[in-house]
Amino acid sequence: MSIITHLDYLIEKRAIYLRSITECYEIWAALPGEVDSWWRSRSEMKLIRENNEWETLGLEKERARLAYAVLEGDKLLYEIAEAPCRG
Repeated sequence: MSIITHLDYLIEKRAIYLRSITECYEIWAALPGEVDSWWRSRSEMKLIRENNEWETLGLEKERARLAYAVLEGDKLLYEIAEAPCRG
């Protein structure tokens, strides 16, 4: 999930929302150049399945996380794998 914001435009309600997200999830506060570098590396990564396990290949693969889409009733939820992809 990407949340793009600027401190000048945050109102109290959004600030509370962002605070609650940071308490539940690992947050990466990045500069535009860092985001660009990540997406360039990400575009070169490959996700392969070997021996019934998923593996990420490529530069900076240790920073990648695998997430599974799960349908619960009429809601689509995402479960993030606890450990980084092996490899």
